[in-house]
Amino acid sequence: MSGKLSKYLAVIFLTLLIWWWAFSLQLQPVSLTGTLEKLPTADPSLLVTFTGPSTNAPQRLIVLRALNFRGAPSKIAELRQRMRLPQNNPNRERLNFYYTPQEPGTYVLDVPDYLQKTTKMAELALTLESCEPSQVTVNVERLEEKRLSVQVVDENGLIRGANAEPAWVNVYVRPSYNEPAIVKLSAQQLQTARERPITVKPYVDMGVAGIVRDAEESVTVTLQSVQLLQSKPFQPQTIGFIISPELAGKYSIQLANEADLKSRVQLRVSEAAFAEYQKRAYHLLIEVRPGDERLPEIPPRPVIYNFPREYVAKGEIELVESTTEKTAVFKLVPVNPAQIP
Repeated sequence: MSGKLSKYLAVIFLTLLIWWWAFSLQLQPVSLTGTLEKLPTADPSLLVTFTGPSTNAPQRLIVLRALNFRGAPSKIAELRQRMRLPQNNPNRERLNFYYTPQEPGTYVLDVPDYLQKTTKMAELALTLESCEPSQVTVNVERLEEKRLSVQVVDENGLIRGANAEPAWVNVYVRPSYNEPAIVKLSAQQLQTARERPITVKPYVDMGVAGIVRDAEESVTVTLQSVQLLQSKPFQPQTIGFIISPELAGKYSIQLANEADLKSRVQLRVSEAAFAEYQKRAYHLLIEVRPGDERLPEIPPRPVIYNFPREYVAKGEIELVESTTEKTAVFKLVPVNPAQIP
């Protein structure tokens, strides 16, 4: 009886040994590459950058090298097959992993541990044993939603006669940012916009890691036909002063070259903009700055052409480039010298 038991136990042992050997063969390793970046659908008010051990510069994404997976041969073969599919195939596996930010702050992320807990790893049904880098620093900033004007540009700068509708859009930006949101048109888009309106999304460059933030809404861009703008002479008739109430009550302004300032200039302008500019209360403005009253002589000051802002934004009114810039020559005279310290 004991001999039969010994043979029976030996058979069980050999069977278990064969099973273990077969199972260990199934757990094949594979080393691949991938990326880690912010989840595109995460809170748009959070700006996320990564810093790896090989660079001090913040990055939009981290390239993951030597992603060492282990798993069943069928799963490894399936992964390899999906990674060999053409670039435009929606089933191609790219091993793009995503970080979901929670709160502003700076965090040290254990990369293999974080990736193993992602939905993608569950779908792959593999084990991630290691990767490079194994740790990254994640910086999360809180952005502020602001309503910004829209500026249309091309590779050479501001486009004359470009009009965006709506002219203001909401964008998440850093609290200190107060510049316009940008619409940058390619040469092809420029050509199309001259023929018909085009729809695009303005954006703001975050100034770090090449990250941009798109506006929440698209705008329709139209380009003013060059033929709508004409070169017209204009003779300013009225001059106003920008001066603080404190100085206005204590000083009068003596303008030495009024006749020169009111001499004719050449404008490049649409009919509507020209008519609106003619109706302005002041055609020219001169800025009186704090501290001018203490200067023995005020340097000549460039005048401000009081063009209607809405037409400036549309590129429908401007000085002809060859026009010489006019400067105001003036001095401040105390109204009551005895009261001036």
